[in-house]
Amino acid sequence: MQFIAILKASCNPAGRINRTGFLYLALIILGIQVATYGMTLSFGLQAESTVLRVFDLATLWICLTAAAKRLHDTGRGAIWILYAVAGSLAFSVLLIMVAVVTLGPTVLQPQNPLYIWIVSLATVPAFGATLWLHFAKGAVAANRFGPTPDHTGFSQAPNDESLMSAAVDR
Repeated sequence: MQFIAILKASCNPAGRINRTGFLYLALIILGIQVATYGMTLSFGLQAESTVLRVFDLATLWICLTAAAKRLHDTGRGAIWILYAVAGSLAFSVLLIMVAVVTLGPTVLQPQNPLYIWIVSLATVPAFGATLWLHFAKGAVAANRFGPTPDHTGFSQAPNDESLMSAAVDR
């Protein structure tokens, strides 16, 4: 699959992506982000510019569709993304509450030496979910989300469903 074809396939949450395709897509997205932010700095644009926020939203969409496709490869629906986000938020809120109760509210000030540790700990569930997406084995045979991904790492959904019907679990 060519570079443009991979990006085009990654914008549709229908179908499946295996571990290899997921890794290739992650590297492509990382390369595009580094290049975009490098050009931003070289042209003297502000890092908070509207153009970069639009680019970030497009990147977020591609990342979410890639996660949905990867979940499809394991036989799970995209609703598991919401479960992961809810779990991460619950963990972060609980962590902050415990930190404030045990160490005081000043622990949440950036100049506090424990602040970086709390922020780092809050990212553990999301990092764990990302690692799981990269290492979980996909279904060996075709499943309800599509055929086994080919050598490129991608497969299309059966019946070429629309974006909305593909994103909702049956």
